[in-house]
Amino acid sequence: MNDPNNDLKDVDKKKFNNILIEINKKNFAFAISELLLIIKNYPKNFKLHFTLGSLYAHTKNLEFAEKYLKLAINLKSDDSKSYYNLGAVLKEREKTKEAKSFFNKALEIEPNYIHALLGIGKIFEEEKNLLEAKKFYEKTLSLDINHKLANLFYGKILVKLNEHKKGLYHIHKASGIIRFNKNSYEII
Repeated sequence: MNDPNNDLKDVDKKKFNNILIEINKKNFAFAISELLLIIKNYPKNFKLHFTLGSLYAHTKNLEFAEKYLKLAINLKSDDSKSYYNLGAVLKEREKTKEAKSFFNKALEIEPNYIHALLGIGKIFEEEKNLLEAKKFYEKTLSLDINHKLANLFYGKILVKLNEHKKGLYHIHKASGIIRFNKNSYEII
């Protein structure tokens, strides 16, 4: 017996793969309409709800993004990407407190989730809690020293905290500036 939470019939697996191809081609309206059709047959399929919610988020249809990402979380409560995506949608909808809780849930599942760390850091920065934001950006850089967005956010925080030289270093590193040496070059 097929598990209604995950299994798609072969014909529907092909349809879903074609939908992913259309998403890669940026044919979002078609992909959304096809997902809405296929999801009727699989109302408990996490992958379909997650994909539809994420696609709605990408196309800035935030109300529907929130709806389908919440459905995805109800179907699979241990998926960090669902919590992160929902947090990003809620932040965009200016539901900051809820967004922070979903970013935190993503971090409970995956403690080194860089995008969730940056999301929470950005919220603290917007709340003018610069020292707390700095901690999240430092954690991100401890995971990936060359992460461009983390370097940019961290550099800007440092400048705001009057650590100009160090801040400008990280801002330059985020921009991908090339430094020429005597024998070679490096991208900083």
